[in-house]
Amino acid sequence: MDKKDKTFYKLDKEFLAKILKEKKISRSKFAQMLSENGYEITLDGIAYWFRNEKNQPEDYENIIVMAKILEVPVSKLAPINNNIKNFITQENQIEFRYFPDIYASAGFGNTNENENFQIINVDKTFLTEVLGVPYK
Repeated sequence: MDKKDKTFYKLDKEFLAKILKEKKISRSKFAQMLSENGYEITLDGIAYWFRNEKNQPEDYENIIVMAKILEVPVSKLAPINNNIKNFITQENQIEFRYFPDIYASAGFGNTNENENFQIINVDKTFLTEVLGVPYK
């Protein structure tokens, strides 16, 4: 991942400090645990994260390693920024118009002139895999 990509998440340092304290893991021990699991980092590297609000691991895969070691959800350790979350949500959503007051009757030729509708968002996966509705 490029350095510019690190802006899609933010390491929750308060949560990290709380978890380390609860599990009685020192920063030094945490650095050792990370190194043993493929994330080469020193105590100074971990201390660097806490020096400035913008400092954090540059590679999201390392966040995943951290979450596995600490047995916490990745989403709690490094939540995805809202602007990215909204983009992801919009990308995977299909919008439907739902007309609650429309009805059909066969053979009577009735027309319904009420065009009030609600927008309903459905995930593409739900639409195609659960409902079996093809999507182009």
